[in-house]
Amino acid sequence: EGAAELLHLSRHFVALVLIPNIGNIDAIAASTSMAMKGKMDLALTLALGSAVQVAIALMPALVLICWAVDLPLHLDLYAFETIVLMLAALIVNSVVRTAKSTYLEGILMLGCYVIVAIAYAFRVNESDGDGKACLCGAQCCHESAHSVVRM
Repeated sequence: EGAAELLHLSRHFVALVLIPNIGNIDAIAASTSMAMKGKMDLALTLALGSAVQVAIALMPALVLICWAVDLPLHLDLYAFETIVLMLAALIVNSVVRTAKSTYLEGILMLGCYVIVAIAYAFRVNESDGDGKACLCGAQCCHESAHSVVRM
């Protein structure tokens, strides 16, 4: 949070754009290199592998660890995050389904990523202003008209 404030960036942008790109720079470089050499199977494996690992292994492990140490882990996704996640899954599915790649599809995916990154750079919700985020979704925490998807 201190770095986000120092750089005048939103916490969403830092958490969902900067940190994943810095943390996966080796996989990004290797995937790009393999795609340029025409080895699309390996490029897709590298590009989608870490996302699948997080979804299938890391999140359930975090839930179990938090349960074991009696620390609540709430996955509250607002409508914006849910829509972005569904659209990203649909776009990746449409590109991967054909088993071929074109420059137009690559430009489409990069364009979508840039749009989402810009949206998160300027994203503000009720938890950004005072630092108080409602974890339970009850009216006792705050008065909010936003819809929350409980997972």
